[in-house]
Amino acid sequence: MEIKARGVLPKLTRAEYKKRCHPVPSHVLEPETEQAILALPERVDNYRGSVVAKLNKVSIRYGTRTILKNLCLTVRNGDCWALGGENGAGKSTFLSLICVDNPQSYACDVELFECPRGSGESIWDIKSI
Repeated sequence: MEIKARGVLPKLTRAEYKKRCHPVPSHVLEPETEQAILALPERVDNYRGSVVAKLNKVSIRYGTRTILKNLCLTVRNGDCWALGGENGAGKSTFLSLICVDNPQSYACDVELFECPRGSGESIWDIKSI
């Protein structure tokens, strides 16, 4: 998945995404390490439910700056995702919602492991799933 201009671009297959990716400069990652990461196997046995994360019209703002606007997204068990985008596109903010580290997520319609946020669970309850 790529986030660009505060929006989510259409979903791509892994092969399509890899074709569109810019090569990683060698000073950032050695070619062998990059290939090892890209070849990691997909694991679907960590969680038994069908939906890992679901965001419904999530908006995150800091002052007058909108980071994410009306983001609707479902991550299903077994999906393989790549998150990309330029600096300031909202990647870290998105991940902070999924990792239960963004305080604004309590005001958003977010489900993690089929449990709606704000149903009385603690951050530690969610992280233990």
